[in-house]
Amino acid sequence: MTTSHREETLNDHMGFWNSMKFANMTSSICRKLKATCEGVGSSTEAFKDLDARIDDEIRRDWLEQEQDAYRRRLDDPSVMDIFDVSSAKAPGRKEVQLELMTTEQPMGLVSGTVAWLIEGFKLQKSQLDLASSIRQLGKKPSLKDRLTLVEK
Repeated sequence: MTTSHREETLNDHMGFWNSMKFANMTSSICRKLKATCEGVGSSTEAFKDLDARIDDEIRRDWLEQEQDAYRRRLDDPSVMDIFDVSSAKAPGRKEVQLELMTTEQPMGLVSGTVAWLIEGFKLQKSQLDLASSIRQLGKKPSLKDRLTLVEK
């Protein structure tokens, strides 16, 4: 197979699959439109519920910021940064544990209370894992399965 033959084969193959995508695009778009139309009602209801909880003064401030950003966006694109929603990453388990352990002494708790609670959570997780393993074994586990269960 020469380079030009390989190139023609790849072009034919890609052209075929692109035409198939194009032919099936209508049904895909129609399916997505139907799903979108079905979801509009619940989305609208959720938005209205969320909007009802916001104070009128805050809503006015947001509208003013939005209008100001749209007016000034051509001269200074950085004003559109107000629409960049970013949320802080939630602290991990170890960070929360460290914070709790450093705050337990000033609160008058016995030192090690947080560690004791964490051990309790670990024990509960172990019990849930064991119960899950037992359920997966079924009613008549083999000798090997029972031995594995005892080792856990």
